[in-house]
Amino acid sequence: MKKILIILLISVLFSIELYAGTNTVNVFPQYVASDGTPFVFYFQYSGGANTLYGMNMYGMTGYSSFRGWEVDNDTPAWNTFNGYAPDPDILKTDASGDWLGWLYVKMDDDVDDSDQQPVSIRCASGETTANVTINFMKMSGSGGTYPGGFLRGSITSGGGYTKDNKIVCAYDALTDGNLISTCLSENNGIDENADTHSPDYSSDISTYDYLLAVPTSIQIRRIEIKTHDNVLITSVTGNWSPSSIGDIVTAGNITLPVTLSTFTAQYLNSKPTLYWQTQSEEDNMGWFIYRNSIEDFTSAEKITGMIEGHGTTTEPQSYIYEDAEQLQADQTYYYWLESVDYSGTIHHYDKVAQVTIPHPNDPGQNVTPPVAYDISADPNPFSYTTNISFVMDQPSLVDVAIYNVKGQLVKSFNSVITSQENETVAFSWNGKNDAGKSLSNGVYLYLVKVNGKDYATKQLILMK
Repeated sequence: MKKILIILLISVLFSIELYAGTNTVNVFPQYVASDGTPFVFYFQYSGGANTLYGMNMYGMTGYSSFRGWEVDNDTPAWNTFNGYAPDPDILKTDASGDWLGWLYVKMDDDVDDSDQQPVSIRCASGETTANVTINFMKMSGSGGTYPGGFLRGSITSGGGYTKDNKIVCAYDALTDGNLISTCLSENNGIDENADTHSPDYSSDISTYDYLLAVPTSIQIRRIEIKTHDNVLITSVTGNWSPSSIGDIVTAGNITLPVTLSTFTAQYLNSKPTLYWQTQSEEDNMGWFIYRNSIEDFTSAEKITGMIEGHGTTTEPQSYIYEDAEQLQADQTYYYWLESVDYSGTIHHYDKVAQVTIPHPNDPGQNVTPPVAYDISADPNPFSYTTNISFVMDQPSLVDVAIYNVKGQLVKSFNSVITSQENETVAFSWNGKNDAGKSLSNGVYLYLVKVNGKDYATKQLILMK
């Protein structure tokens, strides 16, 4: 499903119309600026399959036009909402006729910021409208029912995410609360200046990554960063509020979470087995896993207690979880990760793992055991480092451990799940034990396990 962004700025009763289908506003901020500062809202439409739709916004007095960020053009740009597809092309439905995403919008001219007025958005006439009520903020001068100012801040990339084109949401409570304001993080190399109506917008967004228009009368307690799929990445809490009309407050830097490099699921040993790896972790207390039978995180079920994290580390870390619950055959299940740091901040990730539960009578399941071949250690003998490697003929859970000749475990490695046929697996050993102490010269044994069972044991010589 293609996600696109559009834009709108108002404090009004707001309707949305789309041709030959249904439309829904899923998430909309309570306040928007009247000066042209961009914001976003989460919109759903069902219409014709694989069809481009334009939009028209109308019905409110005291404005000349609204604009949407048109991304189907070769050169993305603001396009006035005064026509239907193909001018402007604001969204395109998928093969099922659906579209779901954040729309990026702004006002082209100032509006009367003391009123609440109806606004309609549609792709063609004759549709039933969806309505929301929003409030205009006056961003300069004096007076106005809702005087407003700005919160600005920076975003540091991390957790497999870049900081550009993320959804930024401001709330009036530490948990839950009201969605007060939204914006799109910039840093996408495109000048999206809000015309002349926000004199601070260009300079601030060139230095910072987000700029939220918020009322002076409300304390912002939580700022969330989300993906275009409306999946929460991370959040930061505080107490921010502009003191007067047009005041600009720096809300601070938001760091995206643990660097998650891999998250996969395989059906191994008659159960879904999840594997994920981090490249680094910072203040990571632990993980929770969510599952759903549809690809929708918002309705997913938390299926685990906390799985202990590795705190702060710059070393790669691996995790494995087996979903032992009896699941429906011939059904695909989707899994998501949630991490929690020691301050209690929750982080989500846009990586989704999925696995289909085979039918128990499927003759192709669990008949041929996995085979590991070309098992070797090179060099052997070795002085400083040797690489233990082999090839798995099918997706498998593999482990390697080093033992001395007395049968005592001296070194263990993080488990790995291969995700494809004939995949090479490699483990590097530097001749040290799990405590980091260098071991003495001699003969050692390395044990390869496949799907939890001993598979092969071979000899390794350390000679410094």
